[in-house]
Amino acid sequence: MKGESLSVFIAVIVLVTASGTELISIESALGSVQLLYPIFAVAMFLATLRRFPTRISWDFLLFALLFLSLIPSVVYSIHQSKSMAILARIAISYVAVAGCIRTLYGIAPISTVAGFIWSYRLQIVIAALLFYTGRQPMSEVDFGGSRAHLFYYEPSYMGISLGPFVAWCIIRCFYVDYNTSSIAYVIADIILLLLLLVITKSAMLLLLIATAVIVVPVLLPQSQSLLRFRYVMTSLGCIAIIAGIVIGNDKDDLLTNTIRDLATAEDKMSYLQQRSQNRYPRIVATLNTMLDFPIHGVGIGCFEEYSHSISMTEFSSDLVSKLVRGKPGVNAFLETGAEAGFPGFLGLTFFLAGVFFVAWKSAVTFAGILRIDQSDVAQLFFGPIGMLLMMIALSGASNAFRPYFWVVIGLNLGIASSCRNFKFNISHQQ
Repeated sequence: MKGESLSVFIAVIVLVTASGTELISIESALGSVQLLYPIFAVAMFLATLRRFPTRISWDFLLFALLFLSLIPSVVYSIHQSKSMAILARIAISYVAVAGCIRTLYGIAPISTVAGFIWSYRLQIVIAALLFYTGRQPMSEVDFGGSRAHLFYYEPSYMGISLGPFVAWCIIRCFYVDYNTSSIAYVIADIILLLLLLVITKSAMLLLLIATAVIVVPVLLPQSQSLLRFRYVMTSLGCIAIIAGIVIGNDKDDLLTNTIRDLATAEDKMSYLQQRSQNRYPRIVATLNTMLDFPIHGVGIGCFEEYSHSISMTEFSSDLVSKLVRGKPGVNAFLETGAEAGFPGFLGLTFFLAGVFFVAWKSAVTFAGILRIDQSDVAQLFFGPIGMLLMMIALSGASNAFRPYFWVVIGLNLGIASSCRNFKFNISHQQ
């Protein structure tokens, strides 16, 4: 790398890593501010000095739809100042976080991709070192030090935030050049992914890996028998990983017990229903709240506060008190619907689906124009596939507006814009 490309590479590593520092904040005259926002503000300022946007883009219209859909929830919020602050943070995240990554991708695409991947690799290594030395920071959710989370809210969110790395690893398994260097990197990344699974013990991460194995051949189809062979081998490899965790790990942890109990259960559907009992009441609570306040919800960021007053006839009062009251939602889409009504639910869905579809379609078109090599497939498609995995993960997580989601959104905006601009330039040259 030279000059500008090296600067972009280092900047992306810092920014992607900073997006996961939810537990680190600094005190200011305005109160506590997460460390990542000043970092992104400086980076965005420097990036715009190099490339300033000169026209309204397609994604701005999508974001404007999302932003407008959230305004009624602020007006009718049960905690108006909190909702106003969160809405402002969403706008800042779009401009400073997603906008910064998008701008950097436009300046140096290859360096941006490399920065993402090396940030994920470093995060896994640092998390493992802190975990095994007993020095990891305290989490908002207490797991007794049995699961790694680095500076994320909890272990599962670390797994979710590395969705693009999951996509990268699985795509590289299907599309890899047979040379020593490429194979070595693929093996090293798979080992890191396995290490992440072991230290976080995240069932959500395991779900993302399994989903990626299914999704990659569907969204990146090829009629080669070699691809089918790799699909079988990758599937068998995932099964072997799961079996290794279950057999080789005799600790009493959530992931191992879940896999082992599911494998030995006579009625697997009944077990899955029982295993999800702690989530089901919260899903019903968010859905009921959305139906009770269909136009404006209870206010962005206010469901957890509102849940203290929830009364549900479907469940016992003890169960509601234990699993629902004072808890966030477990489905980010329904949680947004409960906080912002149907307009917010639809606004979020259209925004995320729109960004994914345009990025994926643009990448497919770009790949068709250039007829890219197999080794370049992961660089072009890990962003859209990673975003799809994170969207799937949102069905089992809370808060759709976390910083690391905006980082991946920015990556996809960069991929979509660069591919669309390339196609535009080609069409005008012909």
